[in-house]
Amino acid sequence: MREPSWLAFLAATLIFVPAGSAGQTAVGPAAAHDLVFKTLAATWDEALPLGNGTLGALVWRRGGKVRLSLDRANLWDLRPMENLKGPEWTWRWVLDKWRKNEYKDVQDRFDRPYDVNPAPTKIPAGALELDLS
Repeated sequence: MREPSWLAFLAATLIFVPAGSAGQTAVGPAAAHDLVFKTLAATWDEALPLGNGTLGALVWRRGGKVRLSLDRANLWDLRPMENLKGPEWTWRWVLDKWRKNEYKDVQDRFDRPYDVNPAPTKIPAGALELDLS
């Protein structure tokens, strides 16, 4: 069945007519809610995040350079960890330890091994630095 020509015209109009034309206003947050950075952050944890959920970058200043720390969501070091095996690897066990005020057992089992062998862990994709001088 072929759609009427008016339906094709309507679809093309909705796709190709920019927002704000013909008296319409663009949809989105007010300018008062825009992120405004007067200077670049000096540390990665305060950097400007850019990305789409899979690929991203943090933009910040490192010394006299602009640094773009690049990343991808699926880059992980997935080597097996012995501490993540066993009957304790349940939320019920963690909750029971917390309720009994024995949370140190949870930390000893799951947190302490990361000091020796930090895995699984996120792997950064790389970085790009631009010299400002």
